[in-house]
Amino acid sequence: MPREPHIGGLRLKESVGTAESTAKEIEEKWSTADEVADRLRERGMPDPVVPPVTCPEVTAEMLLNPDPNEYARVYAAQNRWCNYVNRCISNVRAEIMQLTNEMDVIGAKHRSYLRGRNKDLPKTERASVSEMEDIVLQDPRYLELKFRHQKLEQERLQLEAWFDSLERNLRIISRQIENRKLDALSGDREANIPGQTTGRWVSNPGFRR
Repeated sequence: MPREPHIGGLRLKESVGTAESTAKEIEEKWSTADEVADRLRERGMPDPVVPPVTCPEVTAEMLLNPDPNEYARVYAAQNRWCNYVNRCISNVRAEIMQLTNEMDVIGAKHRSYLRGRNKDLPKTERASVSEMEDIVLQDPRYLELKFRHQKLEQERLQLEAWFDSLERNLRIISRQIENRKLDALSGDREANIPGQTTGRWVSNPGFRR
């Protein structure tokens, strides 16, 4: 025969898990992601869509390319991907918040019930705080949420690393664009200086010492 759940001197006759109806009620109460998404759409914010262009790599060849159009193309594509990944991070964080709140409620219900049971037991048989946490971790719904929470946290870490890389690339390209602008302005100024051609000073035949 299966052993009854046991904590301290307390044997729990009922299932360790949250009742299915209660778990469903908690899930429905804290599932607000779709509602928030609808409100954002009403405000004109579209859902994140994968950019129709491949995320370009920032290579040495690209940075040495003198064509300003190439810089503009890479910058625009990187910027679109940066915005897209940022929205993905936001959605993942929102889902993590939702799961965390649902887990907290399940844990609170277990601990509240166990504290109530403790009042009717001698001190030596009462469930300790750590034993209460063990009971919470045995809840099937709690374990399911914890597993999903772990995957979302892993996804968040990967997305944030990607976003940081995109931001660094944008800063690099921006600096290169500014440097090219300065080079162009410097070249224009030199071209307008009397007695200077192709970047070299030449003597002015009309000048007498």
